[in-house]
Amino acid sequence: MSNAKVGGNTLMTQQERELDLYFKQQITQVSRSEEVERILNLSKLDPFTILNVSNNCTANEVKNAYRKKSILIHPDKTSHPQAREAFEKLKRAEQDLTDEKQRKWLKNMLEEARQVLLSEQIAQTLPGKKRERSVEEEILEKDPEFEKKVRVKFRELVIEMEWRRLKKAKLIVEQKQNEADKQKQEQAEKETEKKKEKEWASTRDDRINSWRNFQTKNKKKNTKNSSSTKKSNFVQDPNKPYIKRKI
Repeated sequence: MSNAKVGGNTLMTQQERELDLYFKQQITQVSRSEEVERILNLSKLDPFTILNVSNNCTANEVKNAYRKKSILIHPDKTSHPQAREAFEKLKRAEQDLTDEKQRKWLKNMLEEARQVLLSEQIAQTLPGKKRERSVEEEILEKDPEFEKKVRVKFRELVIEMEWRRLKKAKLIVEQKQNEADKQKQEQAEKETEKKKEKEWASTRDDRINSWRNFQTKNKKKNTKNSSSTKKSNFVQDPNKPYIKRKI
């Protein structure tokens, strides 16, 4: 089937238009899936790379980057099974970089990563040479991948700080738990002591009565014994021991 020409332009048939739309959709889906995979493979601690913005990005640049990428990987726009996870990570990156305080901290960490990396490279390539701006520029000119290395070093520093933060938080939780366990044990010991005191007090009357009964019985026994030991008015006849004669 031939295409008709109007004004030098070729008109596409319905089937060709459908095929063209299909291929465009397929290409778009591939792009969406690739972007989802890219974000999933990145650390959530590096919002600059997630949003593909520069180290000195402004809040408006962050919002624009987020708007474009959110349309590309939105769960309603792509069939990727992990699109929602990637979208949430993108949203978190946007929040980190639009927050003035957090963006400032991240930029400071980037600068620290740059300085650490420069110091390391100067020590390796230019031992004994004084640290100057010209030396830094020389390294940057020789290494086009320097900025990528800065990002890698940045992630290492942030991950290390995050690990320290989590370790400290875990230590605090453990200390609080130990304190809570100690208080719980002390409370249990107090309750046990109170219970013993209560039981002791509840049996007080029984103990007193028991002691009084014991004293009474003992007194009667002593009285009986003293009566039996009194001097008898009768004397036994030595010739007839079974007869007692009155004195």
